[in-house]
Amino acid sequence: MNPNKSGLFLFLFAAFLLFGAFLVLFIPKGELILFISDHRHPFMDMFFRYFTHLGNATICLVLFAIFLFVKFVHAIRILILTIVQAVLVYLFKHLWFNNLPRPKVHFNGVAELNFIEGVDIHRYDTFPSGHTVTAFALATLLSMIFYKRMYLSFFLFMAATLVAFSRVYLMQHFFVDVYIGAMLGVLASLITYMLLELYNKQNPGIDKLDGSLVNMKWKW
Repeated sequence: MNPNKSGLFLFLFAAFLLFGAFLVLFIPKGELILFISDHRHPFMDMFFRYFTHLGNATICLVLFAIFLFVKFVHAIRILILTIVQAVLVYLFKHLWFNNLPRPKVHFNGVAELNFIEGVDIHRYDTFPSGHTVTAFALATLLSMIFYKRMYLSFFLFMAATLVAFSRVYLMQHFFVDVYIGAMLGVLASLITYMLLELYNKQNPGIDKLDGSLVNMKWKW
């Protein structure tokens, strides 16, 4: 696992940062929400309503369980990533920027938003987007693990980006929430990498846990 070998993913993420910086700096907060509210499409409504769940934190636990039966070291990486990103989300969303209003409250009495029927719209704790943090954290980590498969890095980035956009499309977050959320997701993966590197220097062998719960092979 090496971030230096995840060139395609990092290139795409850099492009995302540049484009996102333009939106954050030059497009007034909430304008994208108002535009989406006036230009909905039934297919997009249904697609993003379900696709957004790929950013749910339970996805981390599902991948952890799967990797336990595939390659134990990957399961450890996923577990540590889950803890790191959960800490970051808690600090930002519930400690430092708690109770910030989401679009539903922000536009209350100002503009009438066109919400999707059946979607539970939250009211507070908008910053940052937890779904986006999870999506980009997992996408970054998996792109580092499977860096030899460049096509996978592309699809992982696209999936994470769609999750981020889904949070705005569903009017759960402003763009700045998902923009910073994406940064925190990548940061969570880099922190996970550094923690594992630090541990591996003091206790060599973690990267050689090639087995799984099905066929454990310890190669120290």
